[in-house]
Amino acid sequence: MSDRKKRKYNDDYRIFNEKWSISYLKEIEMFMIDKGKQILELKDDNWLWDLAFLTDVTTHLNILNLKLQGPGKFIFDMYNSIKAFDAKLKLFINQIERSDFSHFENCQIFKNNTKSLCSTNRFVCMLNKLQTDISSRFSDVKLHEKSLRLFENPFNIDEIDVDTSFQLELIELKTNSFYYDEFQTMKKNDILKFYSTLSHEDFPALRDIMMKMATVFGSTYICEQIFSRTKQTKSVHRSRLTDEHLHSILRIGTTKFQPDFSLLVKETQVQISH
Repeated sequence: MSDRKKRKYNDDYRIFNEKWSISYLKEIEMFMIDKGKQILELKDDNWLWDLAFLTDVTTHLNILNLKLQGPGKFIFDMYNSIKAFDAKLKLFINQIERSDFSHFENCQIFKNNTKSLCSTNRFVCMLNKLQTDISSRFSDVKLHEKSLRLFENPFNIDEIDVDTSFQLELIELKTNSFYYDEFQTMKKNDILKFYSTLSHEDFPALRDIMMKMATVFGSTYICEQIFSRTKQTKSVHRSRLTDEHLHSILRIGTTKFQPDFSLLVKETQVQISH
């Protein structure tokens, strides 16, 4: 490409600055021109508006996706992320109806660097559709919202809002200063340890529902972790592994518990007597 063409190209596409995450379109266009091909969509403002909007929406979805992944996440953590995303969508819809792209970086940059107007109604329809799909996808979890709130913080929920089988026990728990102080000072990851300290005699129904909530798989992370560990462990070079060996290796590889090596060493006879 000649210098004159490059200068003209830079003038025509000055909107693709360094701040725009899809600024590689400029390089792609230059590459295609060198190959003797044209990408007409890059000169179509409507298409660029759609691309900017899609890029921003995908960014928000990726952030949500990361929040739903990883180990040690309880179902209420994930549901809180879903509720937060639903509230964000309502905010986005309200703002875009007023052509406010405060939380859509690429759209805002494109808006500042072009004279063309976008069809905000179409973007609002897309966001409404996304909100409907999200609500439908997690509708089954919403049915258990009160149980999730109870599991997350039993001291911050009204006994009237829970099932009658838990109400009396919940009152006993909330009025117990020892358990209240323990819950307030514990770390988030110690929530299971806290519920394990509840008396079997005094809180049988609460212990039962808490254990059920704790065992709900909010994502397939653990399954995917086991599959990955299996692929690493059971290779063609380890053909002598039995099912028992594989089971033990997988449990060790996916558990958070640390073995008591000192106790194991003490219980093991190092030298066999003659």
